[in-house]
Amino acid sequence: MNETFQNLSIRTKLKLMALAIVALTAALGLYGYLLLDGNARKAAELEAGVLHHADIVSGFQSKTLRSIADLYRLTSTASNETDTAKVESLAKQVTRGFGSLESSLPGVKDAMAAEDFSPDQIKTFSDLLSAYGKRGKDVADMVTTDVAMATGMMTGTRQRYAAMDETLSKIVSALVAHKNETLTNIRSDMRQGEMVFAISLAVIIAIALGMSFIMGGLIANPLASVTDVLGSLAAGNLTISVNDNGRTDEVGQLTTATVRLRDQLSAAEKAKTDQVTIIVNSVGEGLSSLANGDLTARVTADLTGPFAKLKEDFNAAMARLQSTMEGVLANTNQISNGAGEVSQAADDLSRRTEQQAATLEETAAALEEITNSVKTTSRNIRSTNERAQTAKAAAEEGGAVVGTAVSAMDKIEQSSKQITDIISVIDEIAFQTNLLALNAGIEAARAGEAGKGFAVVASEVRALAGRSSDAAKQIKALISTSSEQVSEGVKLVGDTGQALNRIVEQIQEINTLVSEIAKAADQQANGIGEVNTAVGQMDQVTQQNAAMVEETTAASRTLAQATEELASQVSFFTVGEKPASRGEQRLRVVARR
Repeated sequence: MNETFQNLSIRTKLKLMALAIVALTAALGLYGYLLLDGNARKAAELEAGVLHHADIVSGFQSKTLRSIADLYRLTSTASNETDTAKVESLAKQVTRGFGSLESSLPGVKDAMAAEDFSPDQIKTFSDLLSAYGKRGKDVADMVTTDVAMATGMMTGTRQRYAAMDETLSKIVSALVAHKNETLTNIRSDMRQGEMVFAISLAVIIAIALGMSFIMGGLIANPLASVTDVLGSLAAGNLTISVNDNGRTDEVGQLTTATVRLRDQLSAAEKAKTDQVTIIVNSVGEGLSSLANGDLTARVTADLTGPFAKLKEDFNAAMARLQSTMEGVLANTNQISNGAGEVSQAADDLSRRTEQQAATLEETAAALEEITNSVKTTSRNIRSTNERAQTAKAAAEEGGAVVGTAVSAMDKIEQSSKQITDIISVIDEIAFQTNLLALNAGIEAARAGEAGKGFAVVASEVRALAGRSSDAAKQIKALISTSSEQVSEGVKLVGDTGQALNRIVEQIQEINTLVSEIAKAADQQANGIGEVNTAVGQMDQVTQQNAAMVEETTAASRTLAQATEELASQVSFFTVGEKPASRGEQRLRVVARR
């Protein structure tokens, strides 16, 4: 598996790395979505379950409180009102209120059953409500015929209401406790999900960093090694070793090309040295023999390439010189033709060397353009990194502002709760004042004519207490609505703060990835710059070789001219046959072979 991955192209490796990071990020995003969706379903279940049931029971409790207040208002009005029609209308309204309680009772029972209240508890509450409702209706019926009797019945009615309200308050408390327990479980699940999300994010970051280091080891290190080898080859070190691990990607291809280049340069250098030594020795011996007048000397060494042509030309020249010395001008033209062929070969070699130098120069220019492009990319990545830092700072400032807003909303919510407590106290005071005024009205009625003035004052006090109670209820309702809106605002601001925190974390992750990419781009730019330098050095060496070939061509042309002059000079010689020695005969046989 590792060998297969190494043999992939660099572009494919980078794509696989990007796909792996995207897949991990998508998995983390899917987990976050599922976590949020689960919490949303739990919140919906809470809203449709215990919250809905608590609203039903709380609304029913408000109706019961309104019913007892309506009874007190009915008895008070009947004690001070002479208009019988008005009293009967108010009595019917009170009776309808108790009928509304009876019609709302099934909903309350369903809510209690849904919240796992036992049938005995439901029956006990139903019996208490029925007893209270029956007594309340009796008071409403009695008030139109005997006000004093109806007023006296209010004490028992109040007791039945208190017993029923105590049970109803326990039911509300149980629903509130269930609601708080459910909210606690939801918060616990959210904290656990946030912890798992944070751990998963840390794991993804660690995997991304590990993959970056692995890719650096698979690409940057081998490129740096090849760059060092090319620099050594350009410096003339042809014995340097190259680590060829058998890879087939771009790095392996570059390594293989470097090995071939090293071997070719080594072979060329060795062949050049061997050929020069052989040429010097062989041609030197032949020229020495020629200087000594031995025209049977030949070059017998094994020469290759263009030097083989030189060997053939030298031996042919010696043979032709021998023939020329024997036949004078018979073979002078053949010696001139041989020198011309050597000059033509040198010209061809010069042109090929010049073409190779031009190609290498174009390669160096293209490599320099690639180096400039990589440097420009590195600068752009550093600029992107700076902008990511600026975005991160702005998101952190936004998070701090949201935190301040959350604190302010919390303080407003606490103030609203304190106001609600104060209004509850005012409502209780109004209720007690109403009771005192009612008792005062009863005492005034017993006093007869002497208590009529006091009864009027008591009636006004009761009316004032009633208005205070109504106003307190209205204010309490407004404060309750305001508290709910403030709570919703706190929740929304908190969600905004969490979103900003997630944005800061994502910007920080992007910042880390951009920094790693910038470092990798800088390393690649440095490596390509070193390769560019090595290619430039090779270009200089090739130019020097081209100059040497031109010098060789000039020397060949000079040799051709000298050959013509030699032919002109030899034309004046006259040489006859002479017996050859045994050594000369052996040399001739070897040369012919």
